[in-house]
Amino acid sequence: MILLKKHNIIKLFFVIILVLSSCTQSKLKETATGEMSEIVICASKAVYGEMEPMLLDILYDEVFLPVRESVFKIFYVPYEKLPLFKKSKNILFITNIERKDPYSKIINNFLNEENLQEVKDNRAMMFQIYDGFAKGQSIMIIAGTDEEALKKMIEINKNNIVDFFKKSASRALERMVYFTGENRELEKSIKNEFDIDIKIPSDYKKSFFNKELKTFSVISHYPERVVTISILEKTDFTYKTILDWRRKISDKYWDGDTVDTQFVKLIIDTIDFKGHNAIKILGVWGNEKENYGGPFLSYLIDNGTHYIFADGHIYNPGKRKYFKLMETSSVIYSLTLDSL
Repeated sequence: MILLKKHNIIKLFFVIILVLSSCTQSKLKETATGEMSEIVICASKAVYGEMEPMLLDILYDEVFLPVRESVFKIFYVPYEKLPLFKKSKNILFITNIERKDPYSKIINNFLNEENLQEVKDNRAMMFQIYDGFAKGQSIMIIAGTDEEALKKMIEINKNNIVDFFKKSASRALERMVYFTGENRELEKSIKNEFDIDIKIPSDYKKSFFNKELKTFSVISHYPERVVTISILEKTDFTYKTILDWRRKISDKYWDGDTVDTQFVKLIIDTIDFKGHNAIKILGVWGNEKENYGGPFLSYLIDNGTHYIFADGHIYNPGKRKYFKLMETSSVIYSLTLDSL
């Protein structure tokens, strides 16, 4: 394994966001194509051959919703097939800048002289580019002076690489969720009844309003996606508060759906939600009587004087679920917390 100076190892964690003059000055680009769950890997066959096992291991991110599902599908694209994938939503370019192959030439054109010098000084660097070949496209470039430096960079930044594409997918999802506009009438009703500002996509409609529980729920069909928001008095700031409140709503409105913790482990995180402390749960709900279920995503947000319970869940049997579930998260993140 190569040895890097301490200050260079620290710099390896730093990801530079490139603002390309060619992108800002170009005319209106076509929109990126393909699925947001696809990551296209572009590298010379020689470089990819060295990186393949590591890349496939790092980019394979697994979730249970409730069936095991990979978040991303990975495709290696040799240079001769690049025209077919050039406008994909997610592209990962990997290059040894010392090579003279066609991919290295393309990537070197993205990087200016200062960027290339940084690569030479640190032996490897990472760069992010948005809307590179098409609108709504996210490109990550991992550039190094040799294959060993590239491997070291990928190993150190494996979480950053996956997180970049997840965040990029969220960016694309938000654009897609509101592509046909907003349900202004429903937004107005929510504002009047609960004094909450939230953006509701045009294909959602009212599921239920409950003034006593300070709770409202909206729903969209095909597949079924549900977003529910409650304002809670402050009690215990733990994941159990989320489960208790979810059970209370389930008993009243969701036919007694329960959270499955026996076969699918809850994923519990503490996060920053738009500047506020929050607890986030990813899990699976089920209904034993009707024998159906699906994934859910719940938040408990400390908004100062109150807690906000926010839940998104879907029913999409037999199909990939992760990004459909993330659609509900996009709606939740449209909450204007300062308005409460």
